[in-house]
Amino acid sequence: MAVETEHRMAFVPLVLGGVGPAVVTESWVDLSERAGALVLALEPVSVQPNILVSRKAQLTPAADAFLQIAAPPTHRSSL
Repeated sequence: MAVETEHRMAFVPLVLGGVGPAVVTESWVDLSERAGALVLALEPVSVQPNILVSRKAQLTPAADAFLQIAAPPTHRSSL
């Protein structure tokens, strides 16, 4: 599932509400962590560093499968 919003701040409530994880730029790390989201670096590192933001609560099966693929092995123990 993909959600597109014109309001930049809308992704945090959507992620925390369980819609699914979001892939965002590094500039969203602090705000996402302060809001209570799980923040993980993606691998392989690209030219544009991207960050995966997910809620910490139980995930849907699809979101969980995506995190298992997208999260680096060193971060998977925190999922």
